[in-house]
Amino acid sequence: MNTKLVLIISILVGCCSLHAEESGDDLSLSLDKLFSLKVTSVSGTAMDMKKSPAAIYVIQNKDFKEQGHLTVADALKSVPGFHVGKVNGNTWSVGSRGFAGQFANKLLVLIDGRSVYTPLFAGVYWEIQDMVLEDIDRIEVIRGPGATLWGANAVNGVINIVTKSSRETVGGYLRLGASEIEQPNTSLRWGDQLGDDFFYRLSTKHTNKRDYDYSDGGDGNDNWDSMQFNLKTDWFVTAKDTITTIMNIQEFNVGGFSNPLRSSRTSNPFPGFAPPLDLYFPTSIVNETNWRNQNFQVEWNRALSATDGFTIKSYYDLTHSREQTLDERRDTFDIDFRHWFAVNESNDFIWGVNLRSTNDEIENSDSIRLFPDERRINSYSGFLQNTTRLDDKLTIMLGSKIGFNDQTGFEFQPSARMTYEYSEDTTFWSSISRAVRTPARTDDDLSILFPGGPAASIPALAGYGPFLPGEFIALPVQGNRDTQSEELMAYELGLRQDYFDKKLSLDLAAFYFDYSNLGAFIMNSNGTALERQDNGYGESYGVEASVKWKASKDLDFTFNYTWFKVNLHDTDESEERNNAENLFFTQMNYNLTKNLSWHTTAYYSDNIPDRDIRNYITVDTGLIWRVNDKMNFALWGKNILDPNQSQYSDTTFSSRSSDVPRTIYAEFSYNF
Repeated sequence: MNTKLVLIISILVGCCSLHAEESGDDLSLSLDKLFSLKVTSVSGTAMDMKKSPAAIYVIQNKDFKEQGHLTVADALKSVPGFHVGKVNGNTWSVGSRGFAGQFANKLLVLIDGRSVYTPLFAGVYWEIQDMVLEDIDRIEVIRGPGATLWGANAVNGVINIVTKSSRETVGGYLRLGASEIEQPNTSLRWGDQLGDDFFYRLSTKHTNKRDYDYSDGGDGNDNWDSMQFNLKTDWFVTAKDTITTIMNIQEFNVGGFSNPLRSSRTSNPFPGFAPPLDLYFPTSIVNETNWRNQNFQVEWNRALSATDGFTIKSYYDLTHSREQTLDERRDTFDIDFRHWFAVNESNDFIWGVNLRSTNDEIENSDSIRLFPDERRINSYSGFLQNTTRLDDKLTIMLGSKIGFNDQTGFEFQPSARMTYEYSEDTTFWSSISRAVRTPARTDDDLSILFPGGPAASIPALAGYGPFLPGEFIALPVQGNRDTQSEELMAYELGLRQDYFDKKLSLDLAAFYFDYSNLGAFIMNSNGTALERQDNGYGESYGVEASVKWKASKDLDFTFNYTWFKVNLHDTDESEERNNAENLFFTQMNYNLTKNLSWHTTAYYSDNIPDRDIRNYITVDTGLIWRVNDKMNFALWGKNILDPNQSQYSDTTFSSRSSDVPRTIYAEFSYNF
């Protein structure tokens, strides 16, 4: 094991032994709250996290403070099974149980039920999800499929970000943070009550980050400047009815480099090839990107009884992104209805229907094109799920999502889950489920010239020379509308157990995933074109463990470990080497005094061979001074072991990846 990692664990465990004898009643009370935490992402209604028949992990609002995170993406490092790495100053690679990347296409992300998964490239622009962290109540993270409730693309995981009710945020909040990179960051919020039943919250956030540097000292040109305004209202119309509205307005400007393909010939040098080839000189230019997003959501919740209710939710989302390689304007309309009720004392039933319509308008560039440049894609779906308590220990959950979409037609995504409560302290669970990832717009309609190798080195081009010095081939890349959805059959089992009067908890999960119809752009036989194919298949398997230990009323620890393996066939097999096989996360929280606390996190990632990333450890440590009930100061050392650290390399849309620097971050927060 890495020497630095062994040292960190030894120090943390040493702290445990020094202070474990101080444990008291406050500890058990805290753990009880954790074990009985209610989650909704698995069953569609509130249930105890400990009894959930899925690999679920919850990031609470306090974790942002105690782990020193500034973004949602960074906070996901604490989740077992998740690999999170910075590509550069404004881009992340986030993956659940493998298949990580800038656009991890098997991970569905929701904010208050609104999908932020982009159909253009299939993935999430994490730099856009720059939320006011104090507005977040919790993040429920499912590792593994969640397609029965959430539909297509909930394959390897679901991230459900739930914001606080505006009734919980009455008053003001100010947060200021700065470092050599953060220059500075500001969050401001005001909440109030109008009358007896109406609450609202206004919040805004400005993020300004300077460029990271390359390992050789060059400027990464990956600066990040963003501004957003948010409004949430909750109207408690009656004791049974609540109407919630959410509106967000966001603008982001980020820097980066791109590789536009500049043709080096005035006529086609390869008339015998179809599609035609071209030659170019590699160039690297600054590619500033601007995103604008506006979305509006309304939700009506009605409680017909203690066990019967429904919700109607609808949102409209408008996104406009501008960059040199591709401009996109996308509008999305979504409406969702869900109804839950108790059939009898042993059976709970939930069903729902959904309609989503998304339309894009693309302004193509010389090197990247989508044909047609405007397309609307509609999807219609419904689901049903029944939970049966066979006795006081065994519970069975059966359900399925059935849907139709304009790309692949009908899709069927069933699941069967079981929970067995062996004792008050021990719960077993297992599941079998099927999930699909529908093709991205680029999978269907992409036409691109992609940087290839030196023209003189490709045997199929022998006889076409002579080639100019430094002249590269521009490979045609073509989408394919005949491809099918990628499919997953998932087999999972888990154990949750408490020890020592709930002072220690273990959450263990194991999985085996069987993939089919895996898509990739595969080089043709003569090495002159990349073609979209869906003949791939493969399997992945692994184990995830999370241990939480409350050593005393003032000291607690978290240890998370992941081992993962993937084998792929008849597809882009480099994906096997794009993942870290071993991941480790540990956290220590220690109350030094009544008002001063010390927090440390360490994140270890194995080497990633195909990305040329060596194993690394990121250590953050900080002090939080609670001056009084309203005012806090925090001082953090981030990435303290390395002055510059390479965490992930994804050069699909940028020419180089920059290093994460060591920084000192100071923060002030005030409630008024």
